Amino acid sequence: MENGKTLRVDTTVVETNIHYPTDATLLWDCVRTITRLMKILHDKLPRGVPGFTNRTRSARRRMQEIERMTPQERAHQQLPRYRELLRITQEVVQNARRALKRKTPKKMDAVEGLKIEALRQEIGAYCGLAKRVIEQTHRRVIDGEQVPTEEKIYSIF
Repeated sequence: MENGKTLRVDTTVVETNIHYPTDATLLWDCVRTITRLMKILHDKLPRGVPGFTNRTRSARRRMQEIERMTPQERAHQQLPRYRELLRITQEVVQNARRALKRKTPKKMDAVEGLKIEALRQEIGAYCGLAKRVIEQTHRRVIDGEQVPTEEKIYSIF
């Protein structure tokens, strides 16, 4: 039993890469992560990944515009910015999925082939998470729906 009048607590602060999970930052995380993994895949494949466009700059700008809005600006500028960020994220996911459908060249050693297949699976998993974040953002911001806690995604990592 502890005396309720005195309590000693020891805490430690640890730096982490988790941020406050707004819809805009979750969409930005999806674009950033999928693009980073696609670049790794591009470097590993002999002919690269044709047709995948790096949209991280435009996604980051939209996310920052949304995050920096004042309450007065949110009333009339939030929806167009979110629609643009949603469009960019959907484009990145579609391009990644299209690139994943292409066949891996047969003239590779087994170890590299396994690495590429694992990378493809990881990209596919992040595309699935991105789809869920897109749906969540659309429901919450565009449709104005209250998304239940158990259906929300707080981090894609």
